[in-house]
Amino acid sequence: MATEKKLPIWKVGALPDEPLWYLGYGSNMKASSMTDRKIAPLVTKIVRVPTHYVTFDVFGIPYSEPCYASIEEFPDGGSGNLDLIHGSDCMRVPSICGIAHLLNPADFHRLLVTEGSGVVYDIVEVQAYELDETGKPTHEPFPVYTLKAKWPQRPNGTPSARYVEPEC
Repeated sequence: MATEKKLPIWKVGALPDEPLWYLGYGSNMKASSMTDRKIAPLVTKIVRVPTHYVTFDVFGIPYSEPCYASIEEFPDGGSGNLDLIHGSDCMRVPSICGIAHLLNPADFHRLLVTEGSGVVYDIVEVQAYELDETGKPTHEPFPVYTLKAKWPQRPNGTPSARYVEPEC
């Protein structure tokens, strides 16, 4: 059973006129990704989404931005695991650790427009857990909206440099 709910772009306008949580992952974890867009989060939290992982499956621009980030649900409705295997090395794929921003409706809409939602990405709702300073969940999960590749490429491509060496 899937743990995410897809939100058609036309339904975004029908959302309540109140702040919404947006999950930033990859390069959208940088504070500058919001300030450069003139978006002012009302609240920001460090969160974990245990049912999903970051993947690089959105075609980009060859050489300069080969692939953009997206998310994917773990197998078995988000409860399974994935391993990366290279030769004799094996590494468990980690779940998403990201930034949840509480945004007013105008800022949420601005973010969706600047990210290519509806064209490159679908809007999905997932459950996030706020993390304390030790990395442990502090409360019950809460719903956050984020973006997922509309047409993911397989196998994944090489991430763009800004994902490999993020600036804090």
